[in-house]
Formats: sequence, C-alpha cells, structure tokens
Amino acid sequence: MTKQRSLWVGLGLTWLVFLGVVLGACGITEEGKANKIQSEDVPFGLLEAEPTTTVVDEGRPAQIYLTAGDRLVAVERSVERNVSPAGLVELVVAGPTRNERQFGATSAVPVGAVSAVEADGSVIKVDLTEEFSEVRAENQFLAIAQIVFTLTEESGVESVQFSVGGTKVGIPSADGTPNDAPVSRSDLRALAPL
Repeated sequence: MTKQRSLWVGLGLTWLVFLGVVLGACGITEEGKANKIQSEDVPFGLLEAEPTTTVVDEGRPAQIYLTAGDRLVAVERSVERNVSPAGLVELVVAGPTRNERQFGATSAVPVGAVSAVEADGSVIKVDLTEEFSEVRAENQFLAIAQIVFTLTEESGVESVQFSVGGTKVGIPSADGTPNDAPVSRSDLRALAPL
C-alpha cells in the first residue's frame, strides 16, 4: 500500500468511528420503536390542559414632540401604561431614533437641562438646570415647546410651569412680553406641528 492510500484509509476509518459515536449518542434505541412514557414520569406539568403562555403588558402609545427645522413634529413611542411626566421628558431629551434622524428630526432639549419634573394637578412643574441657559435662544423656545406639547398631550395636563433652581422663570409670550405663568399649547401655537 502506498503512503497516500494508507492516509486515506486511516481518514476513512476515523470518519466511520466518528459517525458511529455521533449516531450512537443520538438517542436512537436498539428497539427501533418509540416507548410510551407513563403520565407520572412526564416532567414540568406538560400534560396540564392550561396554556403556558405568559401575558406581557405591552404598554401604550404616547406622542412626544421633536423638532424638524423650526417646527415641532409628533412621533409615537411605546411607554409603560403609567409612565410619569418625568419619563415622557426623558424620551424628549433622548431625542429621535436613527430613522427619525434620517428625516431631519432632532431634539432641542439637551441632556442635563432638566433637573426635576413634578405633577401638580393639571400643571406639570419642570425645573431646568443652568445648562438650559447655554442653549441658543431660538432653540430654547423650541425646547420649551417640545416639553409643553409632550406633557399636555397627556390626559388632564393643561400647562407647564418652568423654573430654574426652583425659582419660577418667565417664558416670553408670542408677542414677546415676559410671562411667568404656566405655559400652555396656545402660548406656543406658532411652533405647533402642521
């Protein structure tokens, strides 16, 4: 026998032994037929008539507002059923998804600009940080509008009171006059989505 032929015969025998071990470990019985398992030997209650599905709370849809150019755009997010106002503002701060960015959506609310969000009846109190004052003036107005439109989308919320470090701050009204009253959608109608 040649050396090459010996090598092929050796590889062939190794392959046959390997197949024999693998097939032997597959659980094929020597009997060649299925065996009935007694009901008391079936594990994990698999014979119970009850379905084994798990019910998952899918949450609910909520609209948040982002910016596109100099206007607001409404986008839908899936949120927990009892999402807090702070949770909604976090979504605004997080900004657009990759797909939404492709269509020009952004968020004017920078990370770290909101320190607290608290519900007080139909008014939501939003405390801003000093970082918010570093946002360009035109973007501040958009950021305020994003927060107001997102929070007032929720049932029972009519307006948002803004403060910085716990001190109420005035948001210029549409005619430019300072206004330290809570802000509603009607105060920002010029930025409303089309």
